[in-house]
Order: sequence, then C-alpha cells, then structure tokens
Amino acid sequence: MVAVSGTNRQGRLMGAQTEDEDEELTPVGLHSYERLEGMDRTNFPQYLRKFYQQLLEGGEWVEAHGFFQFSRASFNVDCRFHHPQLRHLVWATTNHDVFFMSGSGVTHWDSHRRKRTRILTESLENDSIMTIAAKETLVLVGGRNGEVVARDVASNRDIFCGYITQEANAIVNTLDIFSPRSGSTCAMSCCNDQTLRLFDCEGFREFRRLNFEFAVNHASRRPQTNVFCVAGDAEDILIVDSDSGRHLHRLQGHQDYSFATSWHKDGYLFATGNQDFTCRIWDLRNLRNSLVVLPSKREAVRSVAFSTDGAFLFMAEAGSSVHIFDVRGGTFPSRQELQLFGEISGISCSPDSGRLFVGVSGQTGTHLGSCLLEFDRKMCHLAGALSCP
Repeated sequence: MVAVSGTNRQGRLMGAQTEDEDEELTPVGLHSYERLEGMDRTNFPQYLRKFYQQLLEGGEWVEAHGFFQFSRASFNVDCRFHHPQLRHLVWATTNHDVFFMSGSGVTHWDSHRRKRTRILTESLENDSIMTIAAKETLVLVGGRNGEVVARDVASNRDIFCGYITQEANAIVNTLDIFSPRSGSTCAMSCCNDQTLRLFDCEGFREFRRLNFEFAVNHASRRPQTNVFCVAGDAEDILIVDSDSGRHLHRLQGHQDYSFATSWHKDGYLFATGNQDFTCRIWDLRNLRNSLVVLPSKREAVRSVAFSTDGAFLFMAEAGSSVHIFDVRGGTFPSRQELQLFGEISGISCSPDSGRLFVGVSGQTGTHLGSCLLEFDRKMCHLAGALSCP
C-alpha cells in the first residue's frame, strides 16, 4: 500500500459531544449519475440538494427488481477518508446505529432519532485516521503511524490509546473485532509493517503476531475458527492458521494488490476485492481456481462484505458504484448496482441484514457533498418471504 506522509505521533482523545438533528432528504430514487457530471463543483451541495428534491415526485434509483431500496440521504455528516486505498470507514452495529469517520474524528449516527454524536474528536493527529471498526459498544480507530485507540462508548472509557508498532512504515490498514470460541472479545490489526496482530480487548494485550513478506492491507477471520484470509501488497491471497502461523493455501488469480476480504457465514465461500477491478469468490473446498470472478464497472474494488445471513455480497468501488449480488447457490446469478455521487468512504450492512449504510465523501479536503445513504432490504427479500414479483 502506498504510504501517506506524516510525522506527528501525538494522539488525543476527547469525550462525546451530541449535536442537533441532521438535515435529511428522502427522495424516491435516483438513476442518472451522469447528470451531475461537469457542473460547477463550488456549488455542488446546492445542485445535489436540488437534484434530490426534484426526484421527490418519482423516479427509480435502482432497477425495479432490486434487493435493496433507497431509504434516506443525510447531509452534512462529513463522511471522509484520508487514504485513497483504505475505505473501511463505516460500521453498523445495529440497524440504526452506525459509526463513521468524520473530519479528524469518529461520529455515531442514530438513524431512528436522527441524532449524531461525536465519539472521538481530534483523535490521533490531523488527517491521520486510516481505518475504524465497531462492534456493540467497542470502537477502534487506527492511524498512519501505528496508533490505535480503543474506546468503550457505553462507559465513555478508553481501553487503549497508544502505539502497537514503532516501525517507520506503520500505517494501520485494517481493524476488526471478533469473538473467538472462548467467548472473549478480540481485535485484529493489519499494518504496513508486514504484520497481522491479535489482541485481547479486555486490556488490549497483544497475544499473537504473524509476520509476512508484504504490507498486510486486509484480513478476515473464517467463522468459528482461527483461520484468516490475508491480503496485501502482493497478487497472491494467503489462507493462514493463526495458532501455528502456517500458510495453509496460496491463491493465485488476481493481477494487482488486494484491499478487501470477507467470509460467508458457511465458512467455505470467501471474497477478495482487488485493484485489478475484480472481486473473486473462492470455495475453500476447491482452491485450484476461483469460483466466480465479479468485475467492477469503473474503478478498483475497495470493499467487499457478505451480509450476516449470507444472502448477499456487497462490493464497493472506489467511487460511483456499490454492487449487491445474490449469493444463491454460490453462482451469484444477479446484480443490483447503486450509482452514487462521489467517493465511497465505506459500506456496512446491519447485523440483521436489513439495512445497508454507504458513506459518500464530498469534495477533496472538504465535506461539501458528503452524505450518509441508507438502503432498506425489500420485504420480499427477507428470510422466508416469497420472491419479489
């Protein structure tokens, strides 16, 4: 991964601040990204709001038989990213609680009450947040110089605030939170210092470190195991046993570096997103070749995630598009494309698989045009429901 410059290693964590209800618009749909091409970007927010308002009378954002339907766009929430290759900056912990990077901190958004609360303000140095993760009441933030902040938002208490590495090239590319078979809560970090680390979240004690020959951009844990899918500054994908450190499989097929991985709930299918403009689906039972190759439309694949119930795969490009695939039978027979306005800072599906959140970053260096989009799963695509007409 290309490093982002920065030398100030001083971090600061401040308490939560609740703000007033955010502005919102709820158009029926949107179908033409190209209609905003070429307009005067200095007036982009005004154009964008006007465009949404004009669509209140009708129109379709997505095809009639899509899986998710547009619900709401919330403006002035200042969704951002600071590194063009790292787009894991939106995390939903319930179907109405979502955390995202905002400016130089992290914001909690309650979509039911339409309230936003700044959880971390000026954490780490300015423009240094590279990645975040959230689960239940635990929020993790990773910085460009190996900084990590772990906060329990329920008690407003810092579990950890410091450095997990002192290496010069120490960007924290990915963080994740998981519960192993022991029942405790653990965290994972992937760093540019060519390591994958595991931590016990109770005291944020490092208990495992795996070293690689490349910067580790992303990793994900196979459900109910200690096996990880590891992707980084290498074309090959590795399947690794974290207990022994043994490399179980080396997967070939991608033509560039990967920045996203995700396991299906069945523990056999997993996805890898790459800068070669593809997402590959693999089956652990037969790894000689990828099962399916899903191409993006315009840009590199920056985020991939299976829904918790395993029904859908979400694939986000760097900008413009999020794709939703039907996973039925592992053949991915149909796709829904959501066309957006701007760069995508992150995507996250709620734990109940009923709502998709998409962070859209505005103009570079500002929050102009920034918004948080919400898409609700169509009732006919809920578990046990009849098929959509």
